[in-house]
Amino acid sequence: MIDKFKNSHTIREIQPGAYAMAIDPVAEGALVPKKDGPFNVVRRTAFGAYELQDATGEILPRHYAPEQLNVVTQDLAQPSEESYEVESILGHTSQDGKLLYKVHWKGYSENEDSLIPYEQFDSDKLVHQYWKGINKTNPHVVAKQHRKKLKTQKEELKHHLATTATTSTKRQTPAVSSNANGNSADTHQVRRSGRGKKARL
Repeated sequence: MIDKFKNSHTIREIQPGAYAMAIDPVAEGALVPKKDGPFNVVRRTAFGAYELQDATGEILPRHYAPEQLNVVTQDLAQPSEESYEVESILGHTSQDGKLLYKVHWKGYSENEDSLIPYEQFDSDKLVHQYWKGINKTNPHVVAKQHRKKLKTQKEELKHHLATTATTSTKRQTPAVSSNANGNSADTHQVRRSGRGKKARL
């Protein structure tokens, strides 16, 4: 039976390091594309499915069968104006707390529309135009300003602590002088009870 299955089915093997679009057979709705990616093919599992990695380096939580993958010929980390150019952003959504954009690829049909993270854009110009077009605040600009503010506050705090530590050290360092026997002694003195005699510490 196994031999009959092998003879009637061609097992397509995808080499690790290749890039592929993942097909979602249950995708529904205008903002949910039938294909997602492209993803880096990491390895083939013992069961014949494939482990994928997204553009941010994260491993996808599920594995994909060979028939659920369409191999593409170019790594999007090295973009080309001829291939895989985003023509427009159609919308955005959130998955697992991560903002994703539904994009239409130039030269491809709407069936190839896919969701990609902000980090996968070569330029933020198109993203900026998208948020301006829907009259909403660009969250990436807000996040960038927030990071810049935190960095400035951190540097100011570091400088303040360094200045405070230096001043404190200077105040706590006692002056030292030599006594009649030539030995070093603190010049700090304390008044004892009685007739106001002073004794060295």
